[in-house]
Amino acid sequence: MELGADILQGYFFAYPANPAETEQNASIQPVIDETAINFKKFTLNKFGNRMAQFQHYDTVISHLIYEFSRINYDQFETRLIEWINNHPSFECIYILNDKGVQITDTVLNKQETYFSRNQTLFSPAPKGTDHSIKQYFFFVMIGMKKYVSEPYISLASGNLCITITFSFINNGETYVFCVDLDTKSSNSSYCL
Repeated sequence: MELGADILQGYFFAYPANPAETEQNASIQPVIDETAINFKKFTLNKFGNRMAQFQHYDTVISHLIYEFSRINYDQFETRLIEWINNHPSFECIYILNDKGVQITDTVLNKQETYFSRNQTLFSPAPKGTDHSIKQYFFFVMIGMKKYVSEPYISLASGNLCITITFSFINNGETYVFCVDLDTKSSNSSYCL
């Protein structure tokens, strides 16, 4: 149901039977109704949690935009390190230019749990990496104030993460701030 299926089947509802057996068909309806009610409660709870997370991250993003639009370009990486140390739910952060090219190194959260996977398969993107075909860059550059990706496997860590991006202007230049959040560390299924 969470994946959007409209038609479900399985032993949870009933064992295979002849469709003409109306007695069994009647016994299925309460199970279907209860499942629908439980799923609605689950969905409302999940989105309530996500809204609380949105409010929290909107506040953090407002502070980041304010600060990074006012500091010198050469201070970006130093401030990224300070920000990630103060926000343990951040897995990594980095900044792109208006062409989608990464202009800072990927600044990592130093918690070992994030980066314990195979380092030959997963490693943070270095300065100069082109992100221009990523949705998290594209949607912000066409005018969205903030973009929150669907969960995906992070190439930096191998963890399931989401990326939040937003643009800011510094000295007349447009930049895109990227924050990766590990979905397990944020107490909700998608963090936002």
